[in-house]
Amino acid sequence: MKTNLLRSVAIAAMAVFAVCAMLPTSVDAAKKEKAPKVPQLNGVVESVDAENNTVTLKVKKESKTVTVNDETMIATSAIAEGAKLEDLSQGMKVQVQYEEVDGNIVAKSIKEQVAKPAKEKKPKKDKGGDESDDDMPAGDE
Repeated sequence: MKTNLLRSVAIAAMAVFAVCAMLPTSVDAAKKEKAPKVPQLNGVVESVDAENNTVTLKVKKESKTVTVNDETMIATSAIAEGAKLEDLSQGMKVQVQYEEVDGNIVAKSIKEQVAKPAKEKKPKKDKGGDESDDDMPAGDE
């Protein structure tokens, strides 16, 4: 009877071990099945051509022309969603997510990149060296 109990416990333990051994593999597989990365460009708007639905960006010393269509989502610091091509202006730093169609860069989204405010530097504490009479007790003269 004890042998049957031990055998059952051993089989149950092996089953649990087998299931646990498979878990990391299925998690790794789930990570690999994520959506493919959408290519993107970070650059500065050189010009906007509303007539031809294009934006020219300066990306690492190179000009890139990006086509905008009705499906392109545009966001600026002033207009979070629903901005239009005309809301983009020269000198604006933007991030463009795109797809390549027939050799052309077609924007899926264009978002203005607002510079983060610089951290304030805390003034350094004076570690001595400044001998002023302000700290001296009065009346000992």
